[in-house]
Amino acid sequence: MKNSALTRCHYVSGKKTISDIGRYIALTGRKALVLGTQSNLAAIKPLLADSCRLHQVEFVMERFNGHDSRQEINRMVALAICKVNASIIVAIGNGRVAAIGEAVAGLAKLPVMVIPVSAVTETFFPGELPEPTQYERSFG
Repeated sequence: MKNSALTRCHYVSGKKTISDIGRYIALTGRKALVLGTQSNLAAIKPLLADSCRLHQVEFVMERFNGHDSRQEINRMVALAICKVNASIIVAIGNGRVAAIGEAVAGLAKLPVMVIPVSAVTETFFPGELPEPTQYERSFG
């Protein structure tokens, strides 16, 4: 028998994606667990803090170390549920970070928002990248 988990997932890309995180967090509740690599978290922290302050929500950042072990996933699930009391998981990055965010959200029974690295990069190098198409796609 195959086990699977379905989660509500919100994929966001385009201009000002990072600046709008607080608004998306507010749609689900008051607090987010934000997962990402050390460099991605450091890059978005100032904009994330401003957005969350504007929308009166909170966030806790947790660095993803690159190990997608069951133990690491369980640690993040416990963090999301027991310590943070998160209403949403926000995964900043592609590949493993996105997959871990989705796994943590599925096990914690929380919605997940995945923001690709391209959105982080666009925030810090505006005008140097092609104009992205703004789109949102919700699953659930």
